[in-house]
Amino acid sequence: VFSGCSSLNTVSLSESVTEISEGMFADCVKLQSIILPASVVLISTDAFYGCVELKVVAVPINLYSVGDNAFAGCTALSRIDYAGTSSDFANIVFGKGNDTFKNAYGGGGR
Repeated sequence: VFSGCSSLNTVSLSESVTEISEGMFADCVKLQSIILPASVVLISTDAFYGCVELKVVAVPINLYSVGDNAFAGCTALSRIDYAGTSSDFANIVFGKGNDTFKNAYGGGGR
């Protein structure tokens, strides 16, 4: 949908959104932050692939799955704001290639 949009730098989504679809924000090279609404339960494969300036992602407690390489190439990602606990975060199913995302989570529940 927004893939390759070079001018997009922040995103706020409607509560009606339940999934970040495959490649939805891929290669949005200026995207710096996104707040995912509580309704989002799935981040699909390559959703944020190549978002090299993405620094902060606010993740809802209802998130249960992150697809392969959803955050691959997000080299600036340094903070995950997660509404749940560390135990809740540990229950999210992660596909391969999402180490940057997992490492950006501080583990304290924010």
